[in-house]
Amino acid sequence: MTGMLQKWALKTCISAASAAFALVTAANGQTLSIAYIANDDLWLRGGTDASARRLTHSGACKSPRFSADGSLIAFQDSDIVSVFSVPKADIVKVKIPQGEWRFIWSPTDNTLAVWNQSGLYLFSQRDSWAGEQIVKGGPRSMVLDAVSNNDGQKLLVAMRNAGSNSGPDLGTIYTIDLQNRRQVSTLLTEPGSGFDLFGWSRDSSTILFWKAPSFSSSMEADGLDLYAMSLPSREVRRLGNARTLVHRDVLHWSPDGGSLLLTLVGSGDGSGLGRETWADRPLAEMNVLSGVMRIVSSPHTSTLFPAWSPSGDDIAFVQAPEGRGSMRERKVWIMRRYGTEKRRLTSDNVYREEHPIWLSNETILFSRIDASYRASLWSVTKDGLSLAQVAELPALPEKAWGYYGYVDWAEYFDAWVPNALCSCRIH
Repeated sequence: MTGMLQKWALKTCISAASAAFALVTAANGQTLSIAYIANDDLWLRGGTDASARRLTHSGACKSPRFSADGSLIAFQDSDIVSVFSVPKADIVKVKIPQGEWRFIWSPTDNTLAVWNQSGLYLFSQRDSWAGEQIVKGGPRSMVLDAVSNNDGQKLLVAMRNAGSNSGPDLGTIYTIDLQNRRQVSTLLTEPGSGFDLFGWSRDSSTILFWKAPSFSSSMEADGLDLYAMSLPSREVRRLGNARTLVHRDVLHWSPDGGSLLLTLVGSGDGSGLGRETWADRPLAEMNVLSGVMRIVSSPHTSTLFPAWSPSGDDIAFVQAPEGRGSMRERKVWIMRRYGTEKRRLTSDNVYREEHPIWLSNETILFSRIDASYRASLWSVTKDGLSLAQVAELPALPEKAWGYYGYVDWAEYFDAWVPNALCSCRIH
């Protein structure tokens, strides 16, 4: 594959020594980096060397996450959370009980939040990864979810707390001030309802979340209504008829913060509900303030993984005709804002394509699954002319169909883009 990725503001080049891997380079020398899982180990491309580097040999790794400055990669290694330092090329195991954990980096510094039902901890290099438990969990008080706001000053936490006098359990959403970790505010408590967090608006004036009646995982799987809370008034409102699957990567804030792309479940009249991603799943653009939605996808299609370009002018997404038998036809498409000028980017029918993310206004990274269920990462320019394989991912014979057609690609890769180029992240 030959060709040059189109320039966007700063230098972009192709590394001929690494199978045409597109290396986006900022003026300060920082480069696009991709952490990914291959053969159940952690690999890295980018940084000072565009060739693929194997970072672990345990054969039990998943869920790589880049820190804000791209210098650190957190990942799960068996039942241990570890951090790889890109400059030092060493690995530190964070001091936390062994188990299955979820984790996110602050978007502004190298602070790592790690949680499961037993509690939530914060770690950083400054404290030698010793960590501090800031939320205690347990059988009567379980941490369910957490997400940081864009300036890294506050953490939103969802919990399930045991009710009193044999009453129903309480779903609660808290905020934690990360500058003063003892400053915890309760935003919402509701008996008998669990909360899944989507996240904060770009200006931190609104939080979006799903509400699961009776903490029901079955109802959650079939899609939940989306709610918004305005801050500081704490006024809660349902966002129109916005019922979606409870996956953060089927929603995406616009760069200006005023609009939301979301894949819908059902038509608002109770029809079309269910957890199947291959069903008729329209894509809508919503004005978050008014709740007004506009359908921007083609009828009778499954439209997933919407992603705004950094400029907000273009939208990438995955589309296929509705029906389980059409999953192999999932392809990366692009359109202008408001759903105009739709066009398919790739022409190879061998692959099923998923999870596009923008690396710049011109270049998209996405995943593919071939007929033998081997997964891989590719890049393509928005004109469709420059297509290049970036990395091999694990074979997915058991997971290729995913959960009713949904694959959690965050288990397999993360991309870090220099801030000078783009603030787009997978997570």
